[in-house]
Amino acid sequence: MRKPSEQDAKQLNPDRLTTPYTPDYFKEHGAILYQFVPIIRGNELLPGEVKYGYRFYLLDDPNKEGVFYLSSHKDIDTLKSRSKFLLRVEREIARLN
Repeated sequence: MRKPSEQDAKQLNPDRLTTPYTPDYFKEHGAILYQFVPIIRGNELLPGEVKYGYRFYLLDDPNKEGVFYLSSHKDIDTLKSRSKFLLRVEREIARLN
C-alpha cells in the first residue's frame, strides 16, 4: 500500500489554499498585490504565529490602496480555504470602491 502524497491531498480537498501568497487572486478581482510581507517577530505575536500583510491597489484607480493582515493563529480557517480567502480578498477590494 502506498503512502498518500501531497497531490492526493490536493485532489481530496480542491478548496485547500496551498500558499498565502496569491497575487493572481487579487488580479482576478481588479487589484494588484504589490506587497506581501510575512511578519514572524513582534511584541503582539504569539509564539509560532505568522502575520501575513497584503498591500494592494486597484487596477482602475491606482491611487486607491488597501491593506489587510491575516494571522496564522486567528485566521487559520481563511488561510486554509481557497473560497474563504477569495471572499476576504473580494471584501477588502470592495471596501475601496
